[in-house]
Amino acid sequence: LGSSFADPYVFGFVTMGLGWLTAAVALVGVTACLTSRRLGTRDRVLILGVLVVAAAAIAMAVATLGTYKCA
Repeated sequence: LGSSFADPYVFGFVTMGLGWLTAAVALVGVTACLTSRRLGTRDRVLILGVLVVAAAAIAMAVATLGTYKCA
């Protein structure tokens, strides 16, 4: 959020970097939910819920990035 006020290019690089990082964390989280035998249903729902919130934040940032006229 802070980088959107600084410069559109900085915001773009931050958005793309966090998008890739979120994708990597989402893969680990989904893998943990599917393969862990120690996690309960509540824990699985919590992990997946947090991943959905993170993905929604990145999607909103990408949508905001699409509104900039950089060229």
